[in-house]
Amino acid sequence: MNRITREQAFMLTAEVWARRSTCMRRNIGAVIVVNNHIIAVGYNGAAPGEPHCDGLTCIPPGMLGCSRTLHAETNAIDRVPSDHIITPKIMFCTESPCIACAAKIMDGPVRNFTAFYYLNEYRVDTGIKNLIMHKINVYRMTPSGFICRKSIDKCGNLTEELVS
Repeated sequence: MNRITREQAFMLTAEVWARRSTCMRRNIGAVIVVNNHIIAVGYNGAAPGEPHCDGLTCIPPGMLGCSRTLHAETNAIDRVPSDHIITPKIMFCTESPCIACAAKIMDGPVRNFTAFYYLNEYRVDTGIKNLIMHKINVYRMTPSGFICRKSIDKCGNLTEELVS
């Protein structure tokens, strides 16, 4: 039987939510899971009520990135029901986290993330390293569904090991 794993199903769900993104630069989706049930989803884009990105005015002069977009991880975290604030949670995201999103996962108002799964690695790996240092398990999923556990070696470099 060619049944996909739960991890694959949750990541595919994050990919679907990424398609709702209103950002011209990058489409990212996130899903938060408790006990194998999706409790919150998010995607990146303009704040509610703000105009969607037009690709021309999103990056102010002198800045490197968009200053208006809300990240998928933040949108998903903001939608976690109050009865799950401290419940152990797992996040699936189409991209590895930036530094700010990693900080919100580790120390934000919604607590107790036990694992973070992602597909694509953001160019800056500090977010991944911060999650690992805060004892959150980090996994990279390949497009074919393999799962690699991320860790930090003695020199401070990211490494990965195939787990399934």
